[in-house]
Amino acid sequence: MPGWGAPVVLVWDHHCSHTARWVSRELADRAWLSVVHLPKYAPDLNPVETLWAHLKARLANQALSLIHI
Repeated sequence: MPGWGAPVVLVWDHHCSHTARWVSRELADRAWLSVVHLPKYAPDLNPVETLWAHLKARLANQALSLIHI
């Protein structure tokens, strides 16, 4: 980014919002920005996937404990 003194590297997965044509056009105009796309399925390369998996498991366990049969 201008004024930061270094290039910016953006690492993205293949979420549809990241691969939209208008996003590609916007990013192409920014010489200071490099985009690295992760493979289509690479949870081991994307640390947030581990967080989401943990959160989903915790919420599922909470939901089951709240159900009274």
